[in-house]
Amino acid sequence: MIDELTLEDSVRKLASILKTNFDFSAKEIPDTPIKDAKKILGIGQGAETKENADRAIEDGKALGLAIGGSRPAAEVHHFIGMDRFIGMSGQKANADLYIAAGISGSKPHLKGIENVKTVVAINTDPNAPIFKNADYGIVGDMNTVLPMLVKELVGAEEKPAGELYECTLCGYVYDPAIGDPENGIAPGTPFEDLPADWSCPMCGASKEDFIPYKK
Repeated sequence: MIDELTLEDSVRKLASILKTNFDFSAKEIPDTPIKDAKKILGIGQGAETKENADRAIEDGKALGLAIGGSRPAAEVHHFIGMDRFIGMSGQKANADLYIAAGISGSKPHLKGIENVKTVVAINTDPNAPIFKNADYGIVGDMNTVLPMLVKELVGAEEKPAGELYECTLCGYVYDPAIGDPENGIAPGTPFEDLPADWSCPMCGASKEDFIPYKK
């Protein structure tokens, strides 16, 4: 357990450890298949609301992590898709790094991460089972800790890649943070910088058929 004088100090220490052991410039696509992802953010019920979960997902993208989570986060709260939950009856992770945010650590979930090399736990309950199965842990609210971790690992001055754009024909949303790697568009490419001949990877619509995405 990392327990410095303040929560900020604890997050700073965790960030230092992670920087030493992992390359955060190598970004995962958020929906990389769980079994193939090397770095994963797992979101649990500790997010509390869909809005918080969405912010956590954005933090995960900023850190370059694939997104997964617990079964309740998917099945009960719909924070993530059912194809993204990790556990005995779900997906099995083989990652180098798994950050369990707001996940208590039920036995079925732990079965899904038993092949993970390094587990980081963030939870408000110091007695949560996840801590006994983690390499590093911070007692704290994931909704507070994750943004702090992004600030330490990515930098407060990093500019967002740009706004989302939606295809008016099929509904596909272009996310600059993800890009379109299958078609040669690197993560971090703003929509405005896409080639004029770029087309929707889902339906083939032209760039002109996209409009700013409104949640």
